[in-house]
Amino acid sequence: MNERARPGDLCMADAMPFQQHHEYRTHLDIEAVLADPAFFLNVRDRLRPGDAVTICRYEDRSFRRVVAVADARVTAVSGTAVELHRRGGADEIPAGRGGWKARWVNQNFLWGVYDGGGRRVVKGLDKETAQAVARGDLPVPGAGDG
Repeated sequence: MNERARPGDLCMADAMPFQQHHEYRTHLDIEAVLADPAFFLNVRDRLRPGDAVTICRYEDRSFRRVVAVADARVTAVSGTAVELHRRGGADEIPAGRGGWKARWVNQNFLWGVYDGGGRRVVKGLDKETAQAVARGDLPVPGAGDG
């Protein structure tokens, strides 16, 4: 792969003195990022063996929708490579309804469904129904066939 990690896309998630946790955002395939030992050379001065790196793959460079997440540990850092060991597989995130979320609305212990812009679509649902509507498994109640 010809691409390299962009320093502005690597962020420290906690400031422990050792075994720090970093988050990296990219639009590239996670498998390709992990397979290229030279990918993180641009940011090797910020990574040490033992550090955790969570790689978030976004749909595109607008960084508005996460489509996959993977956790890895830095195992070695040298002048020519940053070696990572993946912990588990990459979690693919289903598309659902474009960023819709189910949230507890604190009204008689009922849930609501909110669109990607934070606007409430429907309220007064139980938790399981709200989550199914947000995923797109069920139509929006009161909106015909969804």
